[in-house]
Amino acid sequence: MILGTAAAVPTRTSFAPSIALVGLRSTVLMDVGEGTQIRLQEAGISLCKVELIAITHLHGDHFLGLFPLLQSLNLQCGTSARVRILSPSKALCEILEQSPCVRECIVVSHGTSVSLPDLSITSVRIDHGGIEAYGYHVTVSVDSRARKVVRVFYSGDGVCRDECLSLVRGLGADVVVHDASFTSVDRDKALASAHATALDAALLARSVGAKLLVLTHISARYSDRMSVLSDAKRFFERCVIASDLMAVPLTLY
Repeated sequence: MILGTAAAVPTRTSFAPSIALVGLRSTVLMDVGEGTQIRLQEAGISLCKVELIAITHLHGDHFLGLFPLLQSLNLQCGTSARVRILSPSKALCEILEQSPCVRECIVVSHGTSVSLPDLSITSVRIDHGGIEAYGYHVTVSVDSRARKVVRVFYSGDGVCRDECLSLVRGLGADVVVHDASFTSVDRDKALASAHATALDAALLARSVGAKLLVLTHISARYSDRMSVLSDAKRFFERCVIASDLMAVPLTLY
């Protein structure tokens, strides 16, 4: 479930970045922008079932919703609901570990892996300028009897290069959810802000053999998002523009 799709500034219709990945037993959040707990309610996803939260980087739109979410978790679910957190920052972990709702906070590096009963998640280093940034690759069990799994790669912000591309190719990805802040026409702006273009997202999806590309984190400068979609479709046809509360049923992939 794509909970928030805005770029740096949220709007009334597009909340800050967040994705809920719901497995057979476990729910994982990747990024927790402002108002994530509101979007979870609207999506019908129980906050009490969230077992792990993975933060990509410490730009405010990707993690500042974490603190009110933990407060809501404590008030609604009690201390019996405790989450693991993957963080790119040791300093953030030191703060979060004081919360009664945090079971443990793990400082990630490239290739850090955590397993839950029905999924595994691996951090992947992303080029986002001078900030420590990671994407996440998740292998999700979607059918316990058939042992079917679906592999999802979420880029966070930035571009997947070199060691990132090597790891994602090795693990494989059926669904790619990727930063598409700009079109290739504005590549200079993408380079200046260390964001990806829709073209970058399309080339990565094609390179890893994805079955679906979901474009998100799109700049508000594109009032007509079809230009973003068209930019990607030149190199990867099976792509969609994300919208808040859009569900992507993994059993289809």
